[in-house]
Amino acid sequence: HENTQFVAASNFDVSLGIDGLRFESATPSKWLQGGVRVLAKKGSGEPHSTYPLYKDISSAETGVTGNLVNPTIVLHSTNLPSISKGSVVLYRQFEVGKIINVRPKANNFDIDVYIYPAYQDLLTDKSVFWVESAAQIDITPKGISIQASPVARSLKGAISFDNKGSGKNKTLYPSELRAKSAGQVITLLTDDATALSKGMSLRYLGMNVGEVEQIALDQKTNRITAKALINPSYMGMIAKEGTVFKVISPQISAGGIENLDSLLQPYIDIELGKGQPKTQFNLAQTAQPRNKYSNGVPFILETSDAMNLTEGSPVLYRGVEVGTIRKFELNSLGDRVLIHIAITPKYQHLVRKNSEFWVSSGYDFNLGWKGAEFNTGSVQQLLKGGISFSTPSGTIVQPQATANQRFMLQVKKPAEAPTWNSGALPANQ
Repeated sequence: HENTQFVAASNFDVSLGIDGLRFESATPSKWLQGGVRVLAKKGSGEPHSTYPLYKDISSAETGVTGNLVNPTIVLHSTNLPSISKGSVVLYRQFEVGKIINVRPKANNFDIDVYIYPAYQDLLTDKSVFWVESAAQIDITPKGISIQASPVARSLKGAISFDNKGSGKNKTLYPSELRAKSAGQVITLLTDDATALSKGMSLRYLGMNVGEVEQIALDQKTNRITAKALINPSYMGMIAKEGTVFKVISPQISAGGIENLDSLLQPYIDIELGKGQPKTQFNLAQTAQPRNKYSNGVPFILETSDAMNLTEGSPVLYRGVEVGTIRKFELNSLGDRVLIHIAITPKYQHLVRKNSEFWVSSGYDFNLGWKGAEFNTGSVQQLLKGGISFSTPSGTIVQPQATANQRFMLQVKKPAEAPTWNSGALPANQ
């Protein structure tokens, strides 16, 4: 009947698919004589007088006959993509065809694509093609997510298509975003390209909505011009007068690391505007982090050695950061280190005339009869050290310390400090 298939009976067939390796061996007589295998599939209808002879079972399953196959469509790529002859063609992640040849030309590459007969009606004038990456890597504040393609696709690569293009597009794009964002481009102008890179993502509310495609120097204006592709679904809401684009990159200073989510991968953050449509914008650089202790109340600590403390190390009260180290200097005799600290005005009342200060490293280790006890502080404290302070308990609360009062900095936490429970109210309460 019309669904019957005939396959040349070779010595053995080997194929690699998503479900693993398949090996089919012939009988001893076929090894010597060869033959034709009949695949009697279920079906009905009148028998034909002519049937195609498939070279193997895989060809029969996909409808490919003979050794030469005419391409269904020829795509063009300016650069050699990560595909080769035999790469699969996907439609919504379902295999519908194969790459039958990649041909280098003078200025581009021609890719011959064959779509299996059963799926050729999926091709339309609006079909758009792109190269599928072997793995998708997403870097977020939560960590690094890697989604790998199935083994069969990773070995020879794959391309995908859907029917959301602009019409009769024969370009093979390097990614899905570039395929679907053709024509959806905005221009970003800046004076510094230090933090920019090709492929840098554009984010709105933490969601990737585009990426930088090209970075160049405009010799007329001596400014950096960055072309960015925008997902068509968001182009209308983003490309408006008043939208702000800002580079978010890590700011490392003595006080720590700002914008930690961009440490592995800087990005461009978007704040939407509400004006008329617009496609050219100025790109703002990351603002320097504001010094939250710029108005802090100054005090001076004396010690014989600065140890592992550095500028920007935190000053803690009951484990809460209330100040920072501003600078170090030696006294006139050179036998003391003077550590200048600043306490935020909100907590300056906690520093009393009899308060005690000590070095608090990023960890505490105690070994006693009960065993070993190990406690860690913050990462900032572990890397940069820190200073803690408290006030001894007493029936009389000492007056608030005045600005620039000096205190001795102790190397170790006072043994009685865990039992100190005194407190104080601000002067205006």
